[in-house]
Amino acid sequence: MIQISDNTQQIQPSKIRKMFNKALEYDHVISFTLGEPDFTASPNVVEAGCRAIREGKTKYSENAGLLALRQAIAEYLHRTEGLSYDPANCGDAWSHGSLVFGAESAAESWG
Repeated sequence: MIQISDNTQQIQPSKIRKMFNKALEYDHVISFTLGEPDFTASPNVVEAGCRAIREGKTKYSENAGLLALRQAIAEYLHRTEGLSYDPANCGDAWSHGSLVFGAESAAESWG
C-alpha cells in the first residue's frame, strides 16, 4: 500500500478555495474569490480558441510557454517600455498562482 507523506497529509485547502466553496452554498452571491470574470470572452477570443481546437492545438505547451507568445511578450516590452529581453527569458503561465509560485521559488531559499 502506498503511504502518503506526512508533509502531503498536512496540506490544507487554501482559504480562497474554502471561501469559493462557501459562496456556492448561497444564491445571488457576488464572489470575489477565484478571479473568474463576470463576462464572457469577446467574439474574436472565442473564434481564436475554436480555430486552435480545429487545428489540433490541444496539447500541453512546454513549461516556459509557447515560443510565439514569449516572442510577442519580448516584442511588446521592447516596443512599449524600451526593454530588451530574449524570448528565452520570458514566460507565460495559466494562472497567477503559478506565476507567484515561480517568482517566489526563484527569489526564496527553501528550508
